[in-house]
Amino acid sequence: MSNVQSPKSCEEPTELWTLDLRLWTRLLRDGATGSTSGFGPEDEGSTPSPAAKNINSQIGTSILKGRNGGNKKMKLAEALILRADCQKRFAQLKSRLLANAKVQEGDQAAEEPKTLTAELEGVAAQLADLIKRINKTNSTIAFAGFGTISDALTDRDVLALRRAVYADLALTGALTQDRYTRSEVKYVRTIDVVDIQKRADELAKDYRELDARIQEFNWQTELI
Repeated sequence: MSNVQSPKSCEEPTELWTLDLRLWTRLLRDGATGSTSGFGPEDEGSTPSPAAKNINSQIGTSILKGRNGGNKKMKLAEALILRADCQKRFAQLKSRLLANAKVQEGDQAAEEPKTLTAELEGVAAQLADLIKRINKTNSTIAFAGFGTISDALTDRDVLALRRAVYADLALTGALTQDRYTRSEVKYVRTIDVVDIQKRADELAKDYRELDARIQEFNWQTELI
């Protein structure tokens, strides 16, 4: 699949927007949850998470915009990390806003709702921009053997669904039945548990291989 290069500004040195891959590897979220290794949810408040702060120190003060006001160059994988951070910050801000919506008469709110609302709206704008650019990139960039990145993601997700069905089916079929009296109903298997489990393992392998390809490709693809 070919990479799409964002237009370069003649006023901006490329190195300002180029991140060291090792830095991003350290910042990459664990698993599918999007949590940063070493940081808990309590670190994901109204300000950028430790991961996002490290990112901003490398690519400038604005997460999404370049110095000339255009979209900042970044890899698709970087945008996915920032999206996860924005989603956590948004959830935290919502909780804090609701917690300060009412106070006892005579008391003051721990945090000013108007300030929290302004922060929430700012995060929401960043999140919307990221999601639009990620979706556009996924639906535009070709992915070898699958059409686009979106097609590959769809196939990967369906692989996970299929694998879960076969794994649950094998587990159900493998369960034994304890009969204490001869009058109890006896159940017999209608499936070959070994074959079903083998199929589940094959689908899990296909999922891992495709997911690894997608993750690698995300680091090679420029966000549109």
